[in-house]
Amino acid sequence: MDRCRKAIPVWIMPRYLVAEMVEPAPGHYDTVIVDEASQLGIESLFLFFIAKKMVVVGDDQQISPYGIGIKDDAIAALQKLYLEDIPHRHALSPQSSLYANAKIRFGENIVLREHFRCMPEIIQFSNDLCYAINGTPLDPLRAYSANRLLPIVVRHVPTGCRTGGKGHVVNEPEADAVVAQIIACLKDPRYGRDRPGVVKTMGVISLQGETQAKLIERKLLDHIEPEVIEERRLICGDAYTFQGDERHTIFLSMVAAPNERIGTFSGFSARQRFNVAASRAQDQLWLFHTATLDDLSPRCMRYRLLKYMLAPERDVTFADEQNFDSQFERYVFDILSSRGYHVRTQVCVGDPTNHRYRIDLVVEGMQGRLAVECDGDEWHGPDRYEQDMARQRDLERAGWQFVRIPGGDFYRDREQAMEPVWTELERLGIRPGGIDQSAAPPPEPAIVALTPLAADLSDPADEMIDEVDTAEPQPTSTETKTVEVAPPTATRPSPYIQYDGTGCDDPRTGTTSTIAEGLANIVNAEGPMFARHAYDIYRQSCEISRMDKKLKKKMNKAMQCAIDQGLVVKEDELNKGGLLHCIMRSRGVPPIRFRERGPRQIDEIPPSELRVAALITKSTTRFPSASDEHLRAVLDFYGLSRLTNNARRTIEKCLTLELQSVDDFFRDLAE
Repeated sequence: MDRCRKAIPVWIMPRYLVAEMVEPAPGHYDTVIVDEASQLGIESLFLFFIAKKMVVVGDDQQISPYGIGIKDDAIAALQKLYLEDIPHRHALSPQSSLYANAKIRFGENIVLREHFRCMPEIIQFSNDLCYAINGTPLDPLRAYSANRLLPIVVRHVPTGCRTGGKGHVVNEPEADAVVAQIIACLKDPRYGRDRPGVVKTMGVISLQGETQAKLIERKLLDHIEPEVIEERRLICGDAYTFQGDERHTIFLSMVAAPNERIGTFSGFSARQRFNVAASRAQDQLWLFHTATLDDLSPRCMRYRLLKYMLAPERDVTFADEQNFDSQFERYVFDILSSRGYHVRTQVCVGDPTNHRYRIDLVVEGMQGRLAVECDGDEWHGPDRYEQDMARQRDLERAGWQFVRIPGGDFYRDREQAMEPVWTELERLGIRPGGIDQSAAPPPEPAIVALTPLAADLSDPADEMIDEVDTAEPQPTSTETKTVEVAPPTATRPSPYIQYDGTGCDDPRTGTTSTIAEGLANIVNAEGPMFARHAYDIYRQSCEISRMDKKLKKKMNKAMQCAIDQGLVVKEDELNKGGLLHCIMRSRGVPPIRFRERGPRQIDEIPPSELRVAALITKSTTRFPSASDEHLRAVLDFYGLSRLTNNARRTIEKCLTLELQSVDDFFRDLAE
């Protein structure tokens, strides 16, 4: 290859072939273009060495190297030993990608936001999950006919149950349901050829481990000819299998079931996997699930996916998250958002190096978008008319639809001035949310005899980690440490005192010290409490609808400032590290305040306080520890009735903790 290099101007090959066939030398190639760079690990960094210029294409919201089985401490020691003077040495780890290193080391970053592959309803889940929160929402531009397939379908499998040990879990009733539905779809002519010579393709993705995918694959081979499977490119796997791939129809199997404890997929890597899994479908996305929303933690990616697919719609936007050039724009925004529309303000369109246009308001639905220009005298007087119309003509050539609202007409009669907006929204099929009614319903599942196979699929060598990124660690044993508790008459809970909601500066504009003071006031009123609970109270007192990454970082910095100043004391009762899941209390306040629940959810009660309540309840009721009767008694103590999986996990976890503060509480009580 080295001898052929000057004769052949362009080489296209996988990365491993480059390493095998190219003699590494600085500037060996004029330009190296790396696609799917987020999947390449640091072993690909030699590409920087052989290139004079690079174009790195990737998506850090999709799957990146996961480095399973490699200890972080060992990597940190090697970094310190060999890379002490290397810039950005922490980015050289098994979990880091070539794309992540390129973002750190290269300055220019071009964001591609137009999305043509998936139906708008399908990509909207990924949009809300990953892209819109980063300020780079995707623009779904997929064209489709009126008689399209229903883009999102959910099938509940109430008889489902999870079986198998860690690393090879399956849900056979879910697998049977997926197979029956695929057979029915193959018989339906609507799932036939996309166009002459091109057949509709299918894929199956397991949302938990590869063993479920293997089970479904074996069942499919019993009922479908191999030629059909090959023609349909029907493969079964996990999200990693489909990275960089796509199918017309994707069937997702959730696997999780309430017959066993359900962990929580809530970390960044879980978000990447679910983003990939949901966005592989071009025309139709199916979700087969046994667990319901009541069985899942709201922080879990499974919960977010199921909730969205049960009622797909655009989120309503809030005025405090938007920027306005005038009060006129704010009035129009309020009218649109009051009807449930998703509206963005001051939307920039175009290349910043050429023409970057800005649109006052953009109304977005599942099926399209409408640009709304507010022609107020302050900004759009006669001298700006020709410029505005030229800009509009440019954008209309790019596919934008416009409606203009004259300020004078709006202030004379708001209802009449808004009529053209409602007419145009109706014409374009832009509605507050949901799927248009013209989509064709899916076929009913086929009735087939399915043979149980799960017993043959247990694979101890399966290295896929079960319940990764678990935000709520599972107890290692159901046994709990028993202690002698004081008589219940001596341990009546005190009333819960809420923070009065005053004295909090806006965290988006306030200084670290003022935010720290506000957090300290909240902790002083309601502590001991989780740091994340204090952040939520602070945010709500400032009428901020959600906590983004930037705001969380600022809150963490302020809380650490409060700790450093001695305003707040930190206790890491769950041994999770960091600040978010630590318990905060004011200096001088005891580690445990035995109180009524107040406005808290069960998982917002500090573990030590909840453990005290559980031990006292066990003493008074004599129920076996961690039994359903005991857990329900704890809930009853706090005025709750539903024993959800989240509540069960939270209480059981507290029963396994060995906390000195709990022993001290009962000893002080006895004295």
